[in-house]
Amino acid sequence: MTKYDSKIRSIRGITRKEVPKLLKKKSKNIDEIFVHIKKIAGKEICDDNEFCSCGRLSQRPEWKHQIRWGLVDLKYANRVTFDKNTNKYSTKMT
Repeated sequence: MTKYDSKIRSIRGITRKEVPKLLKKKSKNIDEIFVHIKKIAGKEICDDNEFCSCGRLSQRPEWKHQIRWGLVDLKYANRVTFDKNTNKYSTKMT
């Protein structure tokens, strides 16, 4: 049995699919990415009352945690980068 249902886990997949498209136009910070993914996934899936239970950031909604995991997936796949100076994500230049 998994910690979260498939609806919550689907946010990670939505992030991997949608963020590279979003970042083609302009670099975005994490809050802008949260807003964009929430519009796509909907308020039903992005429930602010279902908190992460990983132990470290228990006050963060789980849907935001799943977006962060999706961004990690994209970074490891060399599809996006994070600029520590601007705190923005952008598409990886090839």
